[in-house]
Amino acid sequence: MNLWTEKWHPVLGGAAAVAIVATYHVTTEWQPPASVKDLFGGVINVCAIAIGFLGAAKSILLSIDDKPIVRQLRDVGAFDKVIRYSMNAVNWSFALAAGTGVVLLLDIGAPAGSPGTATSAPKAYSPWVFCVWFGLLVVASLAYYRIIRIFSNLLTFSDRQAG
Repeated sequence: MNLWTEKWHPVLGGAAAVAIVATYHVTTEWQPPASVKDLFGGVINVCAIAIGFLGAAKSILLSIDDKPIVRQLRDVGAFDKVIRYSMNAVNWSFALAAGTGVVLLLDIGAPAGSPGTATSAPKAYSPWVFCVWFGLLVVASLAYYRIIRIFSNLLTFSDRQAG
């Protein structure tokens, strides 16, 4: 993956996800099911776990200056990028958690009886709110993937150097 793609693929993936879900809604008048609310609590939990994991990983990286892998990262100018990507994933995780909390607490949705919902059905989430939320979910997931892939490569490289 080239550096430009590595830097921007979470945001581009999120934009593509929003475009796909929005297009699907416009062409089919699709409505997210009311049961999507059940997913929100789990997403908030995953965000909290990701923030804790990434914060701990960043703290460890910052505290092990004397290790060969950290010296090598600094020598090639990649250490700051790893820290930036880690913070980027934390920031997107906070954004997803906040967005999920807003949608969950404010119960933002289309009123019952809107196109695509039965009059007696529970309130369904607005497809436009769902599009934005889904875009945040994809961006955060791709940011997690990017930093976990980098950490995995670092560990693999470190193991090869030790062995």
